[in-house]
Amino acid sequence: MPPFRHDFSEKARLFKERLDDFRNEIDAMKREDRQTEHDVIHIHNMHNGFDKFTTLRMSSRGTPKQRVEVFEGL
Repeated sequence: MPPFRHDFSEKARLFKERLDDFRNEIDAMKREDRQTEHDVIHIHNMHNGFDKFTTLRMSSRGTPKQRVEVFEGL
């Protein structure tokens, strides 16, 4: 593997670790009593592996009729 690729992958790994640490720090600061209904839904969706990109991918699959059904089901 070329050295620049190794440097990039190492930097990317370190950045991901720092980002995960930062997310954990923010999650620790959140107050449970101040969560809105949308916060609870978002946490539930993220726990199940859904994000805005997953929804977009689901909506672009299948026939036009199936795509309409996906949007109507949201």
